[in-house]
Amino acid sequence: MNESDNIIDRINSFIEESNLTRSQFADACGIPRPTISQMLSGKNKKIGDDVISVIHKTYPEIPMMWLLFGEGEKPKFCASDQACENLLFPHDSPNPVENEILKGVESRSIAQNMPIVNQLPQEKKISKIVVFFTDNSFEEYYLKK
Repeated sequence: MNESDNIIDRINSFIEESNLTRSQFADACGIPRPTISQMLSGKNKKIGDDVISVIHKTYPEIPMMWLLFGEGEKPKFCASDQACENLLFPHDSPNPVENEILKGVESRSIAQNMPIVNQLPQEKKISKIVVFFTDNSFEEYYLKK
């Protein structure tokens, strides 16, 4: 198996985990659908640097070293906001201290008669969350575009 096959496998993995079709992926990247189809089905054995560059520019959440060489941990791609939330926060019930904090935040929000979310500037959105662990490892989570 050559390096191009591994890159194709990683691109296919991203497409599947992001719940995209090949057509959606091609359209988002601005690459002709037949080109993506032939590349991912193995008809085109060589993947050009320009294609890799366009994919990375369109989906910066795909680490270049992982895409090209499979180096580092495979990133976790979320198909939806809810999937990311479940992945990041598997337990729904906060502890008692968190409950008190949440009650305080909720009461201030109600007193101001404004939802907390509306206080954020509209142009800012979360694109990536990095969680660092005590063993010096980390995991990156990305939202689907």
